[in-house]
Amino acid sequence: MHLTPLGIRVPDNTDSTELWTHFDNMADDIDALIALRALATKSGGTRKAVNEPVTNSAAVQNDDDLKFTAEANSIYVVDVYMLVSVGSGSSVPDFKAGWSLPALANVSWSLIGPDPAMASASPQIAQMVQNGLIEQASGAATLACGVANTGFTPVQIKGTIVTGANAGVCNVQWAQNTATAAVATTVNKGSYIAWRKL
Repeated sequence: MHLTPLGIRVPDNTDSTELWTHFDNMADDIDALIALRALATKSGGTRKAVNEPVTNSAAVQNDDDLKFTAEANSIYVVDVYMLVSVGSGSSVPDFKAGWSLPALANVSWSLIGPDPAMASASPQIAQMVQNGLIEQASGAATLACGVANTGFTPVQIKGTIVTGANAGVCNVQWAQNTATAAVATTVNKGSYIAWRKL
């Protein structure tokens, strides 16, 4: 016997007894590969490859990349990490986020980022705040945080999404907390979403 690149055992000759054993073993191997595939589809993630700026808008919009497709009647743990910045050394626009979910889905989540009152400081020394919502329906509310006036500000979203009878896309939404025409708020490349089905 030898193994194929996928790990399936193949007999070295055509002896009928060995072939019968081979087919029995191959069925076990295929079952194992199917189980591994099912396990692999229970988790995933997406990383932003390009910066995404928003200017002069406090209305949350779907992020271009921070999303995944959820199955119906399922539970997912989500972890979102965003590198947020504002232009021209201003912390006026700040940042807010929310969710777009399939119909009948709910999300329990928190946003972790700098207190808006301290956001003019470096994010390394700004006071961090955690805001939480319990069982929020899609689009029902947003959470806000400050953005430092230089460099990147790390913003995290952690939560659990529970879908109902409908499958569909779970999408992070975000905007400027204060619409500012002169300065863009940007979610930068390298930001990511990771999800795992329970």
